[in-house]
Amino acid sequence: MKKLLIGLLGLLPMSVFAHPEPLGHGLLSGIAHPLSGMDHFIAMFGIGIMAVALGGSNRWRFPLGFLVMMGLGAIVARNGVGIIHVESLIAMSVLLTGVALLSLNTQPTLAKVATTLAALFALFHGYVHVAEMQTHTGFSQYLSGMLVGSALIQLMGMFTVVMLSRFNMKAKGQKILGQLSLIVFALLLTA
Repeated sequence: MKKLLIGLLGLLPMSVFAHPEPLGHGLLSGIAHPLSGMDHFIAMFGIGIMAVALGGSNRWRFPLGFLVMMGLGAIVARNGVGIIHVESLIAMSVLLTGVALLSLNTQPTLAKVATTLAALFALFHGYVHVAEMQTHTGFSQYLSGMLVGSALIQLMGMFTVVMLSRFNMKAKGQKILGQLSLIVFALLLTA
């Protein structure tokens, strides 16, 4: 299964790692935009996985924290504040997601710290989504859609953990997804 995932990742065009110009500035464009880059998808999906895997209050704290930080990043971008090396900071969130997933079963404290840091790095995800907009017309609708789209990706990660648990594949699935995160991180460094 690991070889299949790595092979499929190799078939993805490099544009998957880019952040294309949003198709519009409304609610639907906001929902679709988090799906436009593998780096965003991996980080949000991983937060969902870690939220369920760590359990307790983490089930709502990590996903909600990620969304709040994304919203703050969007507001920072809308107000014209510049952040340098934002793509590198986003790549760090992907690295942290991979570390969290790979350390979950052996070092749960490290997994929790890495997940917390990845959620904080969501500020940069929100920032880049809005900074790419040519105009801020429809900002409220776009921001709402971006948060809904991000929450849906997190829910997919949560659902994945539940399904993997049912088939006694939780640990193996988390390891594979952690490795995939590190591969995406490496590709981001070379893109």
